[in-house]
Amino acid sequence: MATTRVGISKDPRKKHGWICRWFGEYDPATEKQRRYSKAFERKRDAERFQAAKQAEFDAGATRDRPADISLEEYCKRFTDTCLRNRSQSHRACFENTITQLKAHFGADQSVRRIDRQQAEQFINSRVRVHKNGRGKDVSSWTRAQHLKHCRAMCQKAVAWRFVSENVFDQIRTGAKPTRPWHAIKPAEFQALLTVAPDARWKAIYWVLYGVGLRFGEAFNLLWSDVDFERSRIHVRNRAASEELPPFIVKADGRGGASRERSIPMPKQVADALAGWQVKAPEGVPFVLLSADRYAALQRNWSLCRAHLPREGAKKTRDWQNRDVINNVLRSVKRHARKAGLKLTAPITVHTFRKSYGQNHADNGTPMHVLQQLMGHSNIATTRAFYIQVADASERDAVTRFERLFAAPADAPPQQDVVATDAGLTPALERR
Repeated sequence: MATTRVGISKDPRKKHGWICRWFGEYDPATEKQRRYSKAFERKRDAERFQAAKQAEFDAGATRDRPADISLEEYCKRFTDTCLRNRSQSHRACFENTITQLKAHFGADQSVRRIDRQQAEQFINSRVRVHKNGRGKDVSSWTRAQHLKHCRAMCQKAVAWRFVSENVFDQIRTGAKPTRPWHAIKPAEFQALLTVAPDARWKAIYWVLYGVGLRFGEAFNLLWSDVDFERSRIHVRNRAASEELPPFIVKADGRGGASRERSIPMPKQVADALAGWQVKAPEGVPFVLLSADRYAALQRNWSLCRAHLPREGAKKTRDWQNRDVINNVLRSVKRHARKAGLKLTAPITVHTFRKSYGQNHADNGTPMHVLQQLMGHSNIATTRAFYIQVADASERDAVTRFERLFAAPADAPPQQDVVATDAGLTPALERR
């Protein structure tokens, strides 16, 4: 008997008489194979199923039905296996999705019994419940994050052969709206520097705006990471010790450009850091921390190592890059108001990093170079900074086109003024 083929037989006694039959994998312990079948009313439906099923087997798919596992058990296995070495914030995002999955389907729900319609209903029915008990639909960005997590979990279930297909794969949530942000211009940054209260804050702003470090990267920076001789700042992982908490570069291990990197330091940044180094408190290894903030960090790190809640917290959790300091944004907003900045969107600490990327894009830095400078694992993230540049180029192209028809027919070719190292030089416009 052929045990690797899908066969078709006809049973005239039944309404759904066209039956496809196949055998499962051979079990050496019982020396048997499980039998499977599926009935159809019409022959062409049975033949279509037979061809599809046979193609799956020929491609290496298992012939046995996936093992039955509850949603509770699968989520536990996924968390223990796939999220163990992830950052605290990454695990927290997945745990939020897992909590909502179990609340929606029930912890005892069989994973392989969740179909495409149920999966789409789960994604589209997400709401955010407030403390007053009322809820509203989540943003499209949050819904897309839930879908991303569900796809990853279901794809792993396919790999582990708990399900035969990824039921979240074909769901679409629509384009995520772009969040507006205010690109800080050099003149606005200079105004911000004039109201900075001391040399430490000037160094903070220059590191954020002049090197484009993330919040955690900037405030985890050690003096040993600053190379004044070569004018470079090194962003690198740091293992935990009794004195210092760990630091993990964002997305490390998930892309070559997101790992440890060395960034050239402009002269203005080097001067600001050198000026602050003279006044920096002794015994503080962190570049941008004051003595009081370093003392608070040491207290919180000792509590974290003892598995106790940090100061002002109710629950214990793993150390995060952002735990080195707090209340930075409050001071930044106060300085922005004092400097009289006319903001078109709320300012954040991350605004300085994005402005750094936009300034490089405006000045023609190649995209792959900017990707390396900012530590993006995906160049699509870097490409977003070139959108505003593209808009300006489109307007310039329209202006040039209008000039073609505005000039007299017998007029000589117009000249554009091109900036060179030697000064302003007229250049013939290319037609």
